[in-house]
Amino acid sequence: MSRLFIGETVGYTHPGTDLTPEVVGVEWDSIVDTDEFRLLTDTMRWTVINEKVLADNPLFAPRG
Repeated sequence: MSRLFIGETVGYTHPGTDLTPEVVGVEWDSIVDTDEFRLLTDTMRWTVINEKVLADNPLFAPRG
């Protein structure tokens, strides 16, 4: 028997809109590090957990 679950690592948050494959390569160890992770039970939980990350990202900033 085994358990399959979906989790999200702490990962890496890029501070702008200029994310490149080179940056991903440099940050890869942080992105895939599973020492710390969160279990995601539904989309709303993910949104609540990531609210600050979303708010700080210019791609999700309110327009108007």
